[in-house]
Amino acid sequence: MSETPELLFPLNRYTTANELKSEILRLSLPGGQANIAEAFKLIRTDLFIGQNGDRSDARNIAVIVTDLKDTIDNDRLVFEAAKTRAAGVEVFAIGLSDSANEGQLRQISSPPQVRVKLVMFL
Repeated sequence: MSETPELLFPLNRYTTANELKSEILRLSLPGGQANIAEAFKLIRTDLFIGQNGDRSDARNIAVIVTDLKDTIDNDRLVFEAAKTRAAGVEVFAIGLSDSANEGQLRQISSPPQVRVKLVMFL
C-alpha cells in the first residue's frame, strides 16, 4: 500500500486461480505510509463496479491486512470503511502486529468481528 492507492488489476482480468496467484506473487510493496481510508474509497468506487468485473450474484469481500502503523488520513478511516460497508462490501480486517489497534480493526470491519491472534515464526 502507498500514500496513493491504485487499482493494480480489475476483478475481470484473470480467469483462473493460477493466473491470479502468479500476478499477486509478482507484486511488490511500494513502501511509504499507508492510506487505508483512500483504499476503502478505491474499493468502493473503482474495484467493485460492473466495468471492472463486479457481479451482482457474487459477494463483495475486501480483506484489509495492516498493522495500522504510519496510516495517513486516519481521521477518515472509520468514515470511509463505514461507507464501503454500506455499499455492500463485507470487510475483514487483519492486524499484523501486537501494535495494531484492535478497537480500530473492529471499527473498520464488518460484524461479527472475531479476534484471532496469529504468531508467525520466520
